[in-house]
Amino acid sequence: MLRVSIAGLTVFLIVSPSVAETLRPDLYPGAPRGILDVQLTFSGTGQWNSPNGVEYTKLVASRTANMQLAMVLADEGRGALVAIQGHDMNNLELPAARADLQVALAACGNEKLCLFREAMEYAAAEEADADGTDFAELPEDRFYNWVSDRSQPCVYGSLSVQDTGSGVYIPVPDPAVSFTYDRNGEQNLHAAADYMLERICDARLTYDTEEGYVSLRLPAYDLRVPTVLSGGVDYTGEATLPLLEGGPEHFFSLDNLVNWRGGSASGQFTIDDVGDASVGPYLQVPLSVNVAWTFTPNDY
Repeated sequence: MLRVSIAGLTVFLIVSPSVAETLRPDLYPGAPRGILDVQLTFSGTGQWNSPNGVEYTKLVASRTANMQLAMVLADEGRGALVAIQGHDMNNLELPAARADLQVALAACGNEKLCLFREAMEYAAAEEADADGTDFAELPEDRFYNWVSDRSQPCVYGSLSVQDTGSGVYIPVPDPAVSFTYDRNGEQNLHAAADYMLERICDARLTYDTEEGYVSLRLPAYDLRVPTVLSGGVDYTGEATLPLLEGGPEHFFSLDNLVNWRGGSASGQFTIDDVGDASVGPYLQVPLSVNVAWTFTPNDY
């Protein structure tokens, strides 16, 4: 049950400290760079009704994420880092590994692109993919695989929350009272905590140069926003909340047939029931998300 202060205003505020992102060595010196501009717009409405037929809580959730992600061309090869037109190096079925493959994979350590490259070279010699195309017959530079660039600030932009709510409660022994509230907040991504940057700066994009398709993997999980509650509602100390609760770790948009206009490619898609927004212990509101993206290589 919500505790509501009728007189006055209850506000919880947390201010994010300025955090300097730790840059990493450039793993791809001289490689082309680009910007992946992403806008996520979440929306949903829900209501909890008390069994007493009088009390209720309503939430209209509105959240956004605007991200400008620095990208680098990490690999040009026969393998797709994000699944595209039936090609997916992550789910490649290989025959039993030989000793020479084991040695090559061990030399890669935990570097995923190196592991993928060795696997693809092995597959080219030993295996055909599901549609019968010999990997050795695919152009060596068919798939352009872009990843987040950690050698520079990997993201600019912000997350925001603009929720509104209303309801009725009974402050026994007094009669029923209606209430409204706003729940607002914003997080500057360049000043986000390290754990959030690790999640956000894990974007991937694969471009099929032969067929003209683009597939993307975008961040979605555990992105938190400092919040301000206004209107007299007390959430017993709530100071931050997830942009999305119970959602997937990533959003995928596969097999986008794109036209490059002015050096950019773009697309848009919607996912229903992607996760929730909650208020108090009783109400979870299903959210949909509209995703709009534009990818612009800087020098390629």
